[in-house]
Amino acid sequence: VRAFFNAGTRALMHASGIGKALLAQMPKRKLEALIQSTGLPEYTMNTLINKASLYEDLELTLKRGYSFDQEERYEGMSCVGAAICSAKGELVGGISVSGPSVRFSPSQVAVIGLQVKAAADQVTLTLGGKL
Repeated sequence: VRAFFNAGTRALMHASGIGKALLAQMPKRKLEALIQSTGLPEYTMNTLINKASLYEDLELTLKRGYSFDQEERYEGMSCVGAAICSAKGELVGGISVSGPSVRFSPSQVAVIGLQVKAAADQVTLTLGGKL
């Protein structure tokens, strides 16, 4: 299975692994403003298209330290992501692992999630950030 995403491709954050990892750590007012400006368009049947569902998912993301995009942007593709912060505590990026959804069983998501979080934490520390 191969997925092609051209360099510079943009996607709305509510339907991506890295996007949801970043959204989970944003201040509420910034999150609200972003949703107000972009909306929550539906890409697949799994896309979180209402604020209540998205906020519930972001709360879970914040608790466990990684996000899970389960076919929310592309059918058949899933993604686990974690945020990276700078020395100033600003969100500067993220790390993710994407692949065919059949490879993302609940137990695999937990394993991959912890590995992605550890990698993002390492980058954060390397940038002088704090965990």
